[in-house]
Amino acid sequence: MSKTRKEMCFGLGMFLSGLAYFICATQLPRKSGIDSATVPCFLSSLIMLLGIVHLAANWRRRRGETASRGAVPAAEGVELRRRDFGTVALTAILIVAYVSLLAPFGFPLMSSIYLFLQMSLLTPGYEKRRFIPYTAISVTVPVVVYYSFLWAFDLMLPSGDVWYDMGWV
Repeated sequence: MSKTRKEMCFGLGMFLSGLAYFICATQLPRKSGIDSATVPCFLSSLIMLLGIVHLAANWRRRRGETASRGAVPAAEGVELRRRDFGTVALTAILIVAYVSLLAPFGFPLMSSIYLFLQMSLLTPGYEKRRFIPYTAISVTVPVVVYYSFLWAFDLMLPSGDVWYDMGWV
């Protein structure tokens, strides 16, 4: 199966999983205004939209693709797979570390560290790592999410046991 065909199957699978999620979300009990089904319906709509965008992009690529343009030399393909495996392994390690350290150190700090490291890891080797925007994004987003959940949704995300033990909170 060609790469484009795999990508098309992935986009279709994403759309169908979003559709199944939407059907399940509509089965939740509804109340007036924003309720427990609002966020799942919104997320499932986003998943379906991403599936459609993925399908459209690959459909366009498939129509314009020629056999000579898509060819990758064998040695370069092997190196690419090795580098991808290392990135996936490091991402898995970062996720495990994030989840295991979330309760003791809290959502804002661990999410900031995780986002910074993940953005640095996923920057391609041919691009310069821009640490100032990475830092700004990785600090701003978790703080905004934390306080959004706290004030708008009245839900408490983990704030960290270490800060209580040290007497800072």
